[in-house]
Order: sequence, then structure tokens, then C-alpha cells
Amino acid sequence: MRRFGIVKFFDKLEDKVRGWLSHYPILYGIIGGVGTVLAWRGVWHTADFISARYIHNGVVLGTIDYPFFW
Repeated sequence: MRRFGIVKFFDKLEDKVRGWLSHYPILYGIIGGVGTVLAWRGVWHTADFISARYIHNGVVLGTIDYPFFW
């Protein structure tokens, strides 16, 4: 039951922040852009981590720039 209280709190907080930011579209866009870049950076780092982990185990697949290509 407590979980629904936490969800309700953050839902109301999101509504208030979104309502406030809707009056400042430039700031809203900057925050949205930074959030998008950080999310994709996390995806990229996760892919690199998984790739490096499998390469050390002998499976060849990669997203990392390897020095022997240069």
C-alpha cells in the first residue's frame, strides 16, 4: 500500500514540474535534450561494457574503438 503512495507523490510532482516547465519552452527543451543525451550515453556505455565482457571471453562482437584499427 505504501508503494502506491510513493507513486502518487511522484506522479503529482511530475505534473507540477511539467506544468511549470510548459511556461518556459527553451528550458524545457534543454532539460529534455540533456536527459535524452544522458540516456543514450548510458545505453552506449552498457553496450561497450557488454561488448568488452564478451570479447575477453573469446566471442568477437564490438562497439569499442580498438587501437589496432588505427
